[in-house]
Amino acid sequence: SLTKILHMASSFYKFASIKVNPHKSILTTNSTTPDKSILFDNEQLTAIKNGTPFKYLGAWFSTSGKPISVQKEIIAEAIINLKKLQFAHITEKQAIYIINSVITPRLLYRLYSSFLSTSQLSTLNKTCIQLVKNKAKLARGVPNSFIFNPDIYALNNLAQAQLSSLVLTFQKNLNHVGFDSSFLKL
Repeated sequence: SLTKILHMASSFYKFASIKVNPHKSILTTNSTTPDKSILFDNEQLTAIKNGTPFKYLGAWFSTSGKPISVQKEIIAEAIINLKKLQFAHITEKQAIYIINSVITPRLLYRLYSSFLSTSQLSTLNKTCIQLVKNKAKLARGVPNSFIFNPDIYALNNLAQAQLSSLVLTFQKNLNHVGFDSSFLKL
């Protein structure tokens, strides 16, 4: 069955003049067989180790039932982006705009198949707050509510953003036309 699908895909790629780079392709499986490789377009593809996170269309996934490996990748990427902002010659308002309009939406998109725990979100929030306070030359003792206040700095709270995203996704799934065949239907 998989061989037929791969043969059909291969013939379609040839028909449409599409070239697939086998070195950029990954194979992931939840099979327990010892041989976890397939032949695709005369190239051998070997499956990645079970539990290894992989990026597909910009979102992180993992075949293991545990989200920790995906969470580590997403947090590391967010921290790298925040550190780049830390050394950038920009104002606190520009930093907040970049965090709210670029980093947070990217983070939420990367979390499409996962979530961050409260402590992980708190750590990322603290990093964002520290960055904004540093850029604004504010004392560390300034309350965080000052930074999150929509009338003052209006930094988005990552915990609230994740919760809103999860609720919105849940609502979309509940209202989907194919709900009768959905895993959500009890």
